[in-house]
Amino acid sequence: MFGFGKKKITEDKDPEKRLAEFQRKKDWAGVSRTYYELGVTAMDAGNLHKAQLWLHRADTIYSADDNIYDKVGEKLMDDCSDRIGRLEDEAGLFYNGIPAEIEARAKELSGPQVRVWGLLSIARLVRLGERLSRLPGCEVLG
Repeated sequence: MFGFGKKKITEDKDPEKRLAEFQRKKDWAGVSRTYYELGVTAMDAGNLHKAQLWLHRADTIYSADDNIYDKVGEKLMDDCSDRIGRLEDEAGLFYNGIPAEIEARAKELSGPQVRVWGLLSIARLVRLGERLSRLPGCEVLG
């Protein structure tokens, strides 16, 4: 009757359960804090790829809306940004190595190969554009 015996979302020890509940209730500040927590846990455990994923998700959510930004708090945001910065300097992360690998391989391509690569890139964007145009609110005006 008065909610006695019910667990609050934040009291649940399992971050995945809390995350699902926050998402269900559309509590984006809670989602962001939980992603941050998952990122910190992964980083402390040495799983830098997952840490990068979770911390960037937290950053994306709290940066998207001023209300969420205010609810999350500066301490969390500052630490999250610091951790993301440290991960960006980390050698061996797949995320950091991809642009350098692409650049190195692109230098090896001849003129016709660069044009083919460009055409293939445009072809992939066409498919993406088609999928995006089917989203609600993105109908083609006729």
